[in-house]
Amino acid sequence: MKTLKKALSASLLFSVFVAGNAAAGILCDFQGGLCDGWDFKGKAAAKAQDPDYSDRNVSSSPDGDRYGYIKTHESDYQFTTLPTFSELPLGTGSEKNGSSVLSKAFSVNAGDNLDFYFNYLSSDGGNHPDYAWARLINTATTEVIILFTVQSAANPDLRFANQNAALTALEGAFHPDLPGWSMLGSDGEACWDVGCGYTGWMQAGYEFLADGTYQLEFGVVNVGDTLRQSGMAFDGVKITPTGVGVPEPASLALLGLGLMGLGVFRRRK
Repeated sequence: MKTLKKALSASLLFSVFVAGNAAAGILCDFQGGLCDGWDFKGKAAAKAQDPDYSDRNVSSSPDGDRYGYIKTHESDYQFTTLPTFSELPLGTGSEKNGSSVLSKAFSVNAGDNLDFYFNYLSSDGGNHPDYAWARLINTATTEVIILFTVQSAANPDLRFANQNAALTALEGAFHPDLPGWSMLGSDGEACWDVGCGYTGWMQAGYEFLADGTYQLEFGVVNVGDTLRQSGMAFDGVKITPTGVGVPEPASLALLGLGLMGLGVFRRRK
């Protein structure tokens, strides 16, 4: 009887595990810094919101009190290659210094979903429209797709481009104001021209079209000069398998058999 009970219990636990194993996979929540396997160039790290005025426009993200970030401020990294834009951000060809972060490799199936939060901030604008991007590359470091670019463009129609991810504003439309972020140094309280400001926290979502192994890259770059600074905060990077929340029929059948078996055992006992 004890053997039967253990077997049935194991069957039940296994069935629950299979049914629940489709839970979303967190690639990084930045609560302990940049996660293991993530790499960066230039200036990047993770932080919590400073409880003073200097971080007023980058509050805790919807995912937690800490977030990752990249910035042009204090970075001397010069990109040797940049994303291949289908819609060119203003100023392409005049890029200066910047930073990027590259996630560890992760494998997905077609139909799986990638989601994360971001907030782009810039003290530049006018004829020096800095920009940031998120894109997917493969393990051979070849670009697969640009998820989006965001730019400190004076023309609102040019602010977002290369948009293959669905973008959802969580804090209203673009805010044409001082960036209000300590990671930009003194430029956190500066504005060069029309286009400066911040997006507020937004959510990006992308459904993978093919099975594969990918890496996620965030980047930001100065355009025209290095006199005004830009950066991007990001958080809550996760993969949600296709069909999550609806256990597969095999999992449901196994769960049912486990529960039925335990019911029979209890009656016999």
